[in-house]
Amino acid sequence: VEETAAHNGVKHQLDLVTAWARTHSEAPEDVTVTNLGPLDGVYTFDPVTRRSPDWSVALVYSYPIGNRAAKSNYAVAKINIEKSEIALQSVLQDVRVDVRRSARAVESGYERVVAARKNTELQTKKLEAEQKKFDNGMSTSFEVFTFQTDLRNAQLSLIQALLDYNKALADLERAKGTLLESKGLTLADNTGR
Repeated sequence: VEETAAHNGVKHQLDLVTAWARTHSEAPEDVTVTNLGPLDGVYTFDPVTRRSPDWSVALVYSYPIGNRAAKSNYAVAKINIEKSEIALQSVLQDVRVDVRRSARAVESGYERVVAARKNTELQTKKLEAEQKKFDNGMSTSFEVFTFQTDLRNAQLSLIQALLDYNKALADLERAKGTLLESKGLTLADNTGR
């Protein structure tokens, strides 16, 4: 809109100017004639009613000679449009990068969860084997305690991986702009429904 208005300021211009007024005076000599626009109107006076309608009609043609201000306003408006388009492209690229980064975080989070589950299963089997060795007198309580600690650490790693994975899923939905829909939520409209 600004560009169109600035561009119109550079073009030729043709205006139709009209004016009409009704005056009342006490005596014919009290009538004053005023210029209502670029052209003088035709004035008449009716001495019986002592009213005179004043009117004027004019066509005004303008041609901007030089008109540096309008041309510079037009150039600034074009530059502002280009800046807005570049800013829009930048935002779109930022959104694409954010979605890709979030998708990669989901993939790596999933792989971490799978690895943490396998590590927990492995630590559970190692603890069970060590517990059997302890029950048969072939291991010490310190060794069993060490394997229990390893299992707890593996379980904590699994919990952390699951938390990171769920956070990455939420970040992906946020980046895509579908966070509410993914949780089955909708915004209420203004009609109160």
